[in-house]
Amino acid sequence: MGTWSLVVARRVKAKAHVWTNHMRNAVQQPKVSWLWFAAVMLWLCCQSTWSMDYYISDQGSDAADGLAAQANSALSSTGPFATFAPLMKLSLRDSNRIFLACGQRFQGPLQLSLQGSAATNLAINGFGTCNPGQRPVIDGRLPAELLNGTGLKTIKQEKPVVQVFSGNTPILRARFPKEGYLIFTPETVSAFDRIPAHLSLNGKDVAGSVLHARTQEWFIEEKIVNGVGGLLDSPLQYPLRPKAGAYLTGKAWMIGEEDGWAYDQSRRSLTVRNTKAQPVSLVSAGPLLQITGKGSVSIRGIAFDAAGGDAISLKLDSTAIISDVVIMRAAGNGISIAGASYAEVTNSRVQDVRLDAIFFAEVARVMVSHNKIVNAGLYLGPAPSLAAINAHRTQAATIDQNEVSGSSYIGIRFSGDAKIRRNFIKGSCRYMSDCSAIYTWRQNVEDRRPPVEVAGNLIVDVRGDTSVKFGVTDYFSGIYLDEFTRNVNVKNNVIFDASQGIYLHNAVQNIVEQNIIGGTDQPLLVSIVSGNFPDGELLFNSIKNNEIFTKKVVWSFVKQKPVSDQITRDTLMEIRLKVTSEKNNGANELVLGCNSVKNAFLSNNEDPTRSLAFVRRCK
Repeated sequence: MGTWSLVVARRVKAKAHVWTNHMRNAVQQPKVSWLWFAAVMLWLCCQSTWSMDYYISDQGSDAADGLAAQANSALSSTGPFATFAPLMKLSLRDSNRIFLACGQRFQGPLQLSLQGSAATNLAINGFGTCNPGQRPVIDGRLPAELLNGTGLKTIKQEKPVVQVFSGNTPILRARFPKEGYLIFTPETVSAFDRIPAHLSLNGKDVAGSVLHARTQEWFIEEKIVNGVGGLLDSPLQYPLRPKAGAYLTGKAWMIGEEDGWAYDQSRRSLTVRNTKAQPVSLVSAGPLLQITGKGSVSIRGIAFDAAGGDAISLKLDSTAIISDVVIMRAAGNGISIAGASYAEVTNSRVQDVRLDAIFFAEVARVMVSHNKIVNAGLYLGPAPSLAAINAHRTQAATIDQNEVSGSSYIGIRFSGDAKIRRNFIKGSCRYMSDCSAIYTWRQNVEDRRPPVEVAGNLIVDVRGDTSVKFGVTDYFSGIYLDEFTRNVNVKNNVIFDASQGIYLHNAVQNIVEQNIIGGTDQPLLVSIVSGNFPDGELLFNSIKNNEIFTKKVVWSFVKQKPVSDQITRDTLMEIRLKVTSEKNNGANELVLGCNSVKNAFLSNNEDPTRSLAFVRRCK
């Protein structure tokens, strides 16, 4: 099938965008129920016009009606709103559009409820001069004048604070210890509900602090310390025990001589040290854009900065389309979509988020393509992030031609009926272990899913944090098929610099073929140790025609074509990876993705070692 062009337009043309993408998925995955198709047809047929347009501009007034992009001198009540306040009071029962003036910042949060039926539509776009870099920005920061000036200052703050800024620069949250974890010693008595008494805190008060506990190599939990005896506000999922690790935040005594801040849950107070004499602003907990209810939503051309939780949080029963958005510095997920029958995230950039960059919960079908993700789960310190792109709780997913650069845990996590194709994943597992760039598992031996294709992906640099270690082996895999995974075809992938290239753990009836693996401790690892498979089930995997570099390999980037905020199929990145190995002569160039892998051996008279240049062009 050929490459599809992305249709982006406004008003009636916006429906063509949804129609084109849904038709594309209908052809590519015909086994999925056609209920979603009927829902889209109803939306297109019954919503031929938008019932109301609302405009927001710093040139407007909250006393206006919000129905015009500019104020009308003849009608004093006609013109744009100035803030989100009047917008959040509206009853959105029909099909409405919200336009934010390009080149302007608007103080969030924006919380909307769709109160109509499943046929209700809401579109959020920019208006005016919307050149690259001029998107309207929804900003979660609130000025904190009482904290301005230099020195250590404390104010009362009822709502929990999750970010603090000096000017446009985030101030680091103070923590104890300053780096790493407190590792629990052999004498630790396992506990789910309290901090061990012997923890070395030098008699410091911890009531109102937050415990960040790494209770598994792959899992971080967060609890509030309530009071005397280190009692937690609720039990942990896994106990604090020998070899577990933890750190604490939220007490003023943790702030040193450098810039830092602490929010004390017990005293409802915020303490900040600011040495730069820049205005201080704070971010309270909560999503920046939250939309709930019945209906469909499309968001295009908007930027989100400094969210106190998820930058975009959608809880809907129909369709969610997100395109050409930029998300920066979120204290939760970048994009969170729950309950939708279909969700699509394309041509967007998500950078510096504390949890997952893109997260789905109980969504029937998803399409994630042509997005750039940077530092997923790496913002604000180790946190319970699961994956940069987390499609585990979906029925079907296509995750195609995304770039993931830096994640605290998994790069791409998926479930059944998925196509994971032509993605570039670099720097996974930075804060965790027992981890991989691409990962899946099944809940139990009876959990059987439709076939999956993992093909044409380029994976490099999968190495992480082993400071918390319960087992013997550190698992940092390129591709990891975990418990009871079946019917996955892993082919034409390139993996360099991972502890395990491809790891199959209690996974059977999968195909692993025509992959290229190098710079790994264990290129292919298969471990079937579970006795829970049914009697008579074939416990095998087909592994064939994979190319393994067993000698020492050194890799580096030769060329990486820069990607602008406007990511389209015509400006898709080109990535080159140079690999030098003590094996054979000549140079080998591979074209990854685009449904094929091509080998072309070239002479190399300058270097007798083998040099590979991996190139992905997917125009």
